[in-house]
Amino acid sequence: MILLAKAGLLEKLVADREAVIPVLIYTEAVIRGKDKGREDAYRIESLVKSGKITVQEPKKSTCIEIGNLFNLHGGERDVLALAKDMNIKSIICDDKKAINAGKVLGFKFTTALNITVAMCMKGKISKSEAEEIIDILDEFGWYSNKIIKKARQDLNV
Repeated sequence: MILLAKAGLLEKLVADREAVIPVLIYTEAVIRGKDKGREDAYRIESLVKSGKITVQEPKKSTCIEIGNLFNLHGGERDVLALAKDMNIKSIICDDKKAINAGKVLGFKFTTALNITVAMCMKGKISKSEAEEIIDILDEFGWYSNKIIKKARQDLNV
């Protein structure tokens, strides 16, 4: 979510769909982000205040279960726990360990890069916007050069 906000894509993504995040993600992204003066924190906070993003607490028992099963902690654990609690079928995640755990739990997932390419292909953003967003994701994300290269190639299909 932070990557999507940094890239200026989060607002477009939540414009026509519901989004929910755990309290811990809100705390990490908004409260701590604002303390550090990060612009993306204010973008996320605005979307929460406008009701585009809902903040909810996962059940403690589900957090413990997910944490113990997959050795996950913090935001990644809480995203999976909240998705399980709310019977959400699809999550946005860029953390490989959480993605693998989510697959075991039966969740579909997507990444900020996949969202960027898909929005370009659907005409929701231009190719030049997508290229700029990929540059931002390359700078701030943890993507390998191979994955970034594939996303750039996918824009040229």
